[in-house]
Amino acid sequence: MVSVTALRDAQDAIIGYLLIGTDNTARKLVEAEQKKLDQRLRDQQFYTRSLIESNIDAADDHRPLRYHHGRQQANGGTHRLHA
Repeated sequence: MVSVTALRDAQDAIIGYLLIGTDNTARKLVEAEQKKLDQRLRDQQFYTRSLIESNIDAADDHRPLRYHHGRQQANGGTHRLHA
């Protein structure tokens, strides 16, 4: 990356140019590595959420049914079963 700036005297006349060159290779490598790490983190979070949700679903499937107000109710009905 190159940046060019005009150098001026007291009367605002251009007396030269200042060129600054920067090697961005290291920055680009760090940014690429950060993208990889960000993606790995997102993947791991998704995997963890999936494990938690599947464990919750499995636990719900194995809970004993209870009776509410003396009668068994279906999920989603007016009265719900409590696990």
